[in-house]
Amino acid sequence: MLNEEKINQPEQQVIAIVVVTCLIGLIGFASFDESSRSSFERVAEMVLTAYLGYLIQNGK
Repeated sequence: MLNEEKINQPEQQVIAIVVVTCLIGLIGFASFDESSRSSFERVAEMVLTAYLGYLIQNGK
């Protein structure tokens, strides 16, 4: 289970905000440029994978 004290640490909140902002931006770009959607999909996959890897590595 997740510990609430670890989730409320400022660096955890900043990282989560950056990930959400990146994903929202990628969705916006993908909606405007249909020919490059696969590239935006790969970048979004990388962002999520990096975030999950960070959480798992740090035991959060």
